[in-house]
Amino acid sequence: MSSLFASLNSAAGALRVFQGAIGVTQNNTTNASTPGYAKQRAVLTADQFEPSAGLTGGVSDAGVQDGRSRYAEQQVWRQQESLGAAGARVSAYSSLESEFDISGSTGIAASLTALYQSFSAWSTTPSSLSARQSVISKAQDVASSFQQTAQAIGKAAGDVDQEISGAVQQVNDLTSQIRDLNAQIQQSSEPDAGLNAQMYSHLEDLSKLVDFTPLYQPDGTVTVLAGGQVPLVMGDSRQELKSTDTTTMSLLTGGKLGGWLSVRDGTLADLPAALNSLAKGLADRVNNVLTSAGQTSPLFSYDASNPAGTLAVTSGLTASDLLTSDTSSSSTTSNGATLKLASMADGQDSADQIDGMSFLDFYSSLAARVGRESSSAQNDQDQGNKQVAQAQNLRTQVSGVSLDEEATHLLEWQKSYQANSEVVSVISSLTTDLMNMFTAG
Repeated sequence: MSSLFASLNSAAGALRVFQGAIGVTQNNTTNASTPGYAKQRAVLTADQFEPSAGLTGGVSDAGVQDGRSRYAEQQVWRQQESLGAAGARVSAYSSLESEFDISGSTGIAASLTALYQSFSAWSTTPSSLSARQSVISKAQDVASSFQQTAQAIGKAAGDVDQEISGAVQQVNDLTSQIRDLNAQIQQSSEPDAGLNAQMYSHLEDLSKLVDFTPLYQPDGTVTVLAGGQVPLVMGDSRQELKSTDTTTMSLLTGGKLGGWLSVRDGTLADLPAALNSLAKGLADRVNNVLTSAGQTSPLFSYDASNPAGTLAVTSGLTASDLLTSDTSSSSTTSNGATLKLASMADGQDSADQIDGMSFLDFYSSLAARVGRESSSAQNDQDQGNKQVAQAQNLRTQVSGVSLDEEATHLLEWQKSYQANSEVVSVISSLTTDLMNMFTAG
């Protein structure tokens, strides 16, 4: 009789185990599309069967196994960091590229070419009022082009600063949520698949913004190190990221924040000085040639603190103010000064150069740099999209929920449950019959 009760108890325990396994499978199916969720597996173990020792066998619940692969997760994060950085760079350079037209058909290149052509026409007919008026008009176009480009660089820099501030705020919001999840995990008596899913979803969102290293702690919490060095989250504590912390900012290379920082501290940091050197060099050279030849007023004026942004034709200057002949003692021709101006386009004279390049070539080098950076960012973004998709597919294969697989497991657990139900029914019937026999006896 006692063996029947033991067998009944074993079968009833198996029913509870299979019911739990069915619940795990149903939970997987329900959360198949939940961001950050990884499939869970009920782990069952066989109980020892040795009737002589009172061991009736059966099945026990050995817990729930998380199907998540940390390696697959981190591969997705690394690719997201690269894609985020590339996307930020693409966005930053898209506004600059239109101002630095490498074809030379618009902007500073086009206006410089037109100015050189007006110098050439002026050298041919130095006394022509219309030729001199054309010089002033083309000089005004050059000044406007420099101002417009300087303003575009300033606007791009301001936009990037705003993006950096926004990305820092998003990082801080996410680290706050990660800290709160860590606190909940510390208070939980057993692993929680729901909290785990939220944690990994937040970490993936964080990877789109900044590069970080996760450290998995024995208590189930995650420590987050920005740039692999600076702790942002440790257990239930958090350190705020600040855009003014130049030491920490210098460590960040990935994610949108890393991308914005690379543009701000690279191209956008170099362009203003280079453009100012070009504007100053051009204006000084033209003014020097004209005033040395006897012209009273210089053609260009500018504020020394910001030559490109303030370049202008000297206020009040008219065509009549431009010289009609070269009065310098060293000149052998009446149009010597205008010939010098016309030859500036070639850059043969060292005075017509910056860093060994003609003014036009120097500008073209700046435009080429912007073009290269923009093209590189676009290529990186295209490649990054592919690599993120590949990493996500790998993660899905390893950790994702397959509805077909879950259907198979559900059928397996249901049949096992039904089989044990039959066992319970048979044992219950036998027990009743035996009790009736004893009662009748």
